Formats: sequence, C-alpha cells, structure tokens
Amino acid sequence: MRPVIFLLTHLFIAVASTYLLQNPDFESPPLNIPSESASPFVLLNENNTIPGWTFEGTVQYVTSGPNISLPGNGHAIQLGLDGGDNCSTSANIIVSAPDRSSIFSLKQSYGKEAWESYASYLGSWGYKGELINLVLQSQPMEADLNMTCGPVVDALILKRIGTLIQENGT
Repeated sequence: MRPVIFLLTHLFIAVASTYLLQNPDFESPPLNIPSESASPFVLLNENNTIPGWTFEGTVQYVTSGPNISLPGNGHAIQLGLDGGDNCSTSANIIVSAPDRSSIFSLKQSYGKEAWESYASYLGSWGYKGELINLVLQSQPMEADLNMTCGPVVDALILKRIGTLIQENGT
C-alpha cells in the first residue's frame, strides 16, 4: 500500500517571523472547489489545491458539520483512501523536517469529539531564511486494503524556540 504524503512547499523561517506556516489550520479553502458540493469531503487534485501545500496520494479537504466534529468547527485535511469517516484500523502519521521525524499513533476513537493533540521537537533548521519542507505522511498500521479512512489533520503549530544560554553559577 502506498503511503499518502502531504507537504508544505515553502516554509520560510525568519527570526522575526510570527507565522511560520502558510495556512496552518487549512481555513483558506482549496482553489476551484465546487460550490454545490453537499459532502463534507472534497477530493483534492491538481486543479484544487490548498494554498501553501502540495500533496502526493489521496488527500481530502474536510469541512465540519453535523456528522464531522473538528475543533473550532472549521476545516482540516484527511490523509487516506476514500474519505469515509468510519475507520476500522488505527494509523500512524509521520511528521518530518530536515533533521528528524516523529511518529504519532492515532487510535480508532468513537464519539463526536474524538480528536487527539500531539507535540514533538523536530530539530534545528531554518537558519538565515532557509526554506524547508515539512512532510506529513499517513501510514496504516495494518495492510488493510479495505480501509475507508485515514488520519485527519486539523491544524499545525510550528514554534521557534531560541537558543538557551547558560549563565555562570547556574
């Protein structure tokens, strides 16, 4: 089974920058989406991409509604196969930056508010305006060809932490 990869095309890190990601909460909608769509899932393709992001594999744009609960009742992306919302297996999501990657295990959850929050240190990078790629990759934990959904990513927060300086006597 081929993993789904979603990546940020241009991540610009600047010392004075407050916003390190473009469209980190996916609230800027994809380009050219049909306005008559009644489904909360919109399959993305080369004609309707999310500003600031590119993708390989199947990625859906998700809108919260009566049957889909997202924090803040906003939008998200789903990395997976056909956009169903009834998962029978768990999945991992791999978040990678140039120096390191982290794997988050997403468990099958039931209920209206079944989201999870994760945090990770992704290394030191982005010096002097360096552009990097931040990669999100879905990885099913089982080789289930009948899997109907993948992980939903609602928002990303990237925070730069300054260098710690040790003072004498401390």
